[in-house]
Amino acid sequence: MIPLADWARSITLGNAALFRFWFSYLLEPFRSLPVELYDEQALAQRMAKGEAFDLTLPASYPKLYASGLSKLNAYIGSLCHGVPAEPMTKQYLFWLARGTTVVAACCGSFASLLLASLLQFLFLPYSTFVAIAYGLETVFTLYTGHALVFPLLSLAVRAALPPWLNPTLTLDARFLALFLLVDHAFCAVCLGWTPKGTPKPVPTRRVLASMAYGFLNCKTYYLVLLPACFGLELELLPWLLDASLGLSARVSGHLERYWQVHFYHIHRMGHITNVYNDAHKFHHYLHDCTPFDAHIFGGHVLGVSWYNKYAYPLELVMDTAPKELKGVVEWDGYRMEKVEEEGTVTLRFTPCATAEKALNKTPCK
Repeated sequence: MIPLADWARSITLGNAALFRFWFSYLLEPFRSLPVELYDEQALAQRMAKGEAFDLTLPASYPKLYASGLSKLNAYIGSLCHGVPAEPMTKQYLFWLARGTTVVAACCGSFASLLLASLLQFLFLPYSTFVAIAYGLETVFTLYTGHALVFPLLSLAVRAALPPWLNPTLTLDARFLALFLLVDHAFCAVCLGWTPKGTPKPVPTRRVLASMAYGFLNCKTYYLVLLPACFGLELELLPWLLDASLGLSARVSGHLERYWQVHFYHIHRMGHITNVYNDAHKFHHYLHDCTPFDAHIFGGHVLGVSWYNKYAYPLELVMDTAPKELKGVVEWDGYRMEKVEEEGTVTLRFTPCATAEKALNKTPCK
């Protein structure tokens, strides 16, 4: 048996190394990359002009990043990690921790809930880094608008209207049950219809696997968060006003333009061997998708980030694009070529007259 003190020391050193590397490259893209490679809106505006342009960066940036990531992977691999566990064993341990957290949330004790939630970091120690780093990135890009707008909007509504004109909704067990039923009903509808067209039929066995795994892996979050908030009264009018005026969406939309470059960084770190097994492989358990899938901490360096079409140029310069798409490619109405010269890497964008400017011409297809 490996002494507990040695295991704890190794895990602490490993997580500390992960945080150091994460912080060291957190702002580096804003210093080393052309603005179009870290600001999605800037790239969209540049491409909308329909003119040829080049994006050039130091060749040292992708090389140093890959080298640093490789060294970090080797360092963490050299540390003591206790008794090895298969990925499915880690998933069972994770679900055990999640189930304990659900019970604690339903019992109504915040102290018990907090203590139970820490079991995850005992069973899956490198999920500590991922939970904190990915959580901060997500909060920054997605929830800043809500955090800034809603307190002010709620105060304004309370000051302007009497309570009887500001209806509330109380979170309770009935709300939780209705929420899950409606969620699954929408998923069931999308098996046969979506606004984009009719999905390809999926075998029943695969749908059932998706329902079970998606629920365990992600939707049990609702069984933690909502019971922990039972008794909370939500003021509906601020939500309706924000939905109609789009106030928080405007704030978050400004920050989301930088989401891809932050996500790319934490995403690649999620594929470090021991980190991957503790915090990211869950996402890869099912390789296709149905509406019931709910895979948290998204995916692989390639496929998942491709749902955002402006991710591809960054993938290309960082040398993580698929081999078949590393030459000259037709992409969103442009002919794009990566040119490596001494000391620099250049992405050359040339309008392609034969390409339709539509998503079905992107590498996602």
